[in-house]
Amino acid sequence: METIVLTSTGRRMAIADYGSGDPPILLVHASGFSSSEWRKYLPLLSVGARVVTVDLLGYGKSDPVVDRSPVAAREDEDGLLNVLGLIGPSRIIGHSYGGYLAAKVALASPQLVRSLVLVEPVLFGALRQDNDAESTEELAHLYEPGFLEESFGGTERWMQRFIDYWSGEGAWARLPDPARRANMRVAWKVYCEVRDLSQDPRPFADYRVLSRLPTTLIRGSLTTVSARRIVDRLAEELPSAKTHVIEGAGHMSPLTHSNELLSILERAGHAD
Repeated sequence: METIVLTSTGRRMAIADYGSGDPPILLVHASGFSSSEWRKYLPLLSVGARVVTVDLLGYGKSDPVVDRSPVAAREDEDGLLNVLGLIGPSRIIGHSYGGYLAAKVALASPQLVRSLVLVEPVLFGALRQDNDAESTEELAHLYEPGFLEESFGGTERWMQRFIDYWSGEGAWARLPDPARRANMRVAWKVYCEVRDLSQDPRPFADYRVLSRLPTTLIRGSLTTVSARRIVDRLAEELPSAKTHVIEGAGHMSPLTHSNELLSILERAGHAD
């Protein structure tokens, strides 16, 4: 079943409902993707459980974000809170930007969250405050002067730097033309997401309150220094959280290592 919820500005956010059971499992995708990121997971996760997928603003069946139009990560967060208000307290699984939003939602309304699975959540705002030498050096290559400026955001050069950061030097150039065009259609929204999460003032210490929730942290063994450091720092603040490393995986483990991730979710009680 598909339905629509509204964000704080009246934009439409599309959700789809599969299976039945309580509590629901809410899946939140990464930047540049849509709920289709979780397509492989639905047949197993929805056996004996209710699974809800969401298309964040600008993706899938949700309202598009017109180039250069005002949009903020807060609007995605508000939309997710409205989703949870509709479906009730849920187990949330979020990847990358989706993991960032899942953590923010849990901070804002913990009564709506039964548990969290955070797959490399991009808490870059907290990380940049940490001044960790290794991750600071790596991020310097991403946040070169002008990277967060609107005049540069969403351009092809901006998207190239973003894609190459996560997938390795030359990754953008290796993409086929249809994939590059698809990325450029959402480039402005991706820029807005990166801008907002990068400037988020919350330090890692603020996430300690999530220790009251069953939390699972997941990263790939071959991911970026910064993504690894974020998971490690969250593990320090949440000593009761279970941390898993998927061998041979980079940042996109939900797509490249779905069997391994499903196994972790099953052990964490998110695939029953």
